[in-house]
Amino acid sequence: MTRTNAALLLTALLLASCSQQASLPSDTPSASPVTENPTGTATVRVFIPNVAPQGLRPQYLPGTTTGLRVRLGTFDQTFPVGAGQAGCEAVTGGVTCTFTLTVPAGEQTLRLDALDAANHVLSTASQSVTVVKGQNNAFNVLLTGVPAAGAGSLGVTSRPDEVTGPAGNLTLDRGGAFSLSVALRDASGQTIINPGLPAFKVCSSNAGFSLTNPTTETPTLTAPEPTGTTQSATLYVPADGNCATTAGPLASVNVSVPAFHLALSVPASVVAGSSAVTSAQLRTALDNVLNIAGRTVAFSTSAGSMSAASATTDATGQASVNLIAPASVTTGTVTASSDGVTANASFTTTAGTADDTTSTVVVSPDAVKVGQTSAVTVTLKDANGNPVTTTPTLSATDGAVIGTPTASGNIFTFPVTAPATPATVVFTAKVGSSVVGTGNLAVTPYALLVRDGVNPVVAQYDFTSAAPKTFAVSEQGYAGAFTVQASNTNVTASLSGGTLTVTPVRAGLTTIKVQDAYGQEVTFDVSVTTVSITVY
Repeated sequence: MTRTNAALLLTALLLASCSQQASLPSDTPSASPVTENPTGTATVRVFIPNVAPQGLRPQYLPGTTTGLRVRLGTFDQTFPVGAGQAGCEAVTGGVTCTFTLTVPAGEQTLRLDALDAANHVLSTASQSVTVVKGQNNAFNVLLTGVPAAGAGSLGVTSRPDEVTGPAGNLTLDRGGAFSLSVALRDASGQTIINPGLPAFKVCSSNAGFSLTNPTTETPTLTAPEPTGTTQSATLYVPADGNCATTAGPLASVNVSVPAFHLALSVPASVVAGSSAVTSAQLRTALDNVLNIAGRTVAFSTSAGSMSAASATTDATGQASVNLIAPASVTTGTVTASSDGVTANASFTTTAGTADDTTSTVVVSPDAVKVGQTSAVTVTLKDANGNPVTTTPTLSATDGAVIGTPTASGNIFTFPVTAPATPATVVFTAKVGSSVVGTGNLAVTPYALLVRDGVNPVVAQYDFTSAAPKTFAVSEQGYAGAFTVQASNTNVTASLSGGTLTVTPVRAGLTTIKVQDAYGQEVTFDVSVTTVSITVY
């Protein structure tokens, strides 16, 4: 990211002249003159940059610096710095300040503190220097930033799609390695960067959230994978570098890994008595697949049973067992649980396909005369006896006519009309291409009748004269021809349509047999008696 804060490298040029005492500039704050001999004159030049909007530049003080405290040996003076201050002038990119001070020669301890308007120490340096009398003395002094408690920040810079929440309270969708960034800031809010960044260490309040390279600006956090409960930790930079010191951290951030949830997949509709695959998928709080193997998932159901009480997740984070549905038509719920996380899914059992062992085909009445009507009732059930409401088809042999069925649940009634000829009609019921049952209808003809006038012919008819006798032959619903046979030639018998004519020829007893095409017959006898009288 772009940081508009200042680096903390100060080039301090200390120029020691010949041994003499020099007074401080009149426009600097008063300080006790250094009287130690021998002494020399030193010059401190400081560049204070404007805040750099395009990034950072090395070798300057924080742009918020308003004062510079210089301590060298017994010398201790705070100089105001900035535009308009004595000894300072505006230059390209900032302000340059030059201060002249009288310092003792020899080995000294040089201490520099950069101060802001509130007198906060923004950066500091302390090092041993040797001021050699009679020559220019130049020292490069690296000012180390002074981080302010709570002013810094810790952030996650990788896997942005898996990191949510406001700065300071971050939620990690799942575990694994996350890159961090550490920014320590001084009391004026400017980020401290190298080569003035002090040593520090990033610590974790939870050992489950481990850190790699915690003393760098880009450590790596390894977070735990989601479990059944939310896991959290505070990452912090202790002011003294000791992880046991948790109060007043220089920077901190709360991180958490929410609990996973289970996505349970159960078919909404299951055929009664059958089995169906039931799967539970581990998913993160953001509903991403949690591809972790080896997690145990328990399964149970309120209706039917499960093929196993539990299963272990595979490499995709999924565990599967079979739901064995109850034999009846009902509703049920499957429950999956893992590590205290529970998911439910409902299902409904439905009837299976019609089965020929439980379905029935009933013909009633099952015997009729030709052309009469009957009814075929088809009752459909699956193998477990559950009603099946799929409309069946019905076919018939011998030309029987099938009407439109009426339905009541799983019961279908077909009106049928018998054929015009006698037969045993076979009805076949199907659902789809599967036969679910058959039924028979016996179709018989009406009776063959031979009448003498309006009365049935008697068993023996006696001719009283030689005149022919007619009889009526009929059969309801019959359109075929009748045949007649005489057992001898005592009479002649002939048929014309429905009229039977018997003509006596000679005396004797004759059996007449009338038949239709179906083999029905009517037999009766006729007798012819003659009397011969001879007169001599």
